[in-house]
Amino acid sequence: MLLFKTEAPDLPLPPEPVITRWGTWINAAIYYCEHFEIIFNIVNKLDSEDALSIKNAKKYLATPHIKNDLVYIKSNFSSLTTSITKLQTEGVSLADSIEIIDNVSVAMKRLTEATGKNICTKMENVLKKNVGLAMLKKIQNILN
Repeated sequence: MLLFKTEAPDLPLPPEPVITRWGTWINAAIYYCEHFEIIFNIVNKLDSEDALSIKNAKKYLATPHIKNDLVYIKSNFSSLTTSITKLQTEGVSLADSIEIIDNVSVAMKRLTEATGKNICTKMENVLKKNVGLAMLKKIQNILN
């Protein structure tokens, strides 16, 4: 912690992702994308022999594609965290909620790379199986 605050005094601590909350994982990836070089330098100043987590962090940060992966996540999924936050906001109308979901779905369909297509397919499958969402869409159509 001291090394982090010494090396990057103005940088907030990294976010802690919550396993069951997608938005927190995406926000963590965005943080590491935006501050990759600083984090990389700090981690490399740590002794790999002190902990297996340090050794693993150094190994993964040195992976050639890691920066590209973080940029890909930030470029293609940062709007997802905004959408999740909007959907969790109290008082959002049914029409607005459905529009948010539809906009995310459209954005995911624009992804052309294999990983993006897999994520899009997963999302489509989850939405198709969600009978509650289907019912809400029917109600919204009646209200219109």
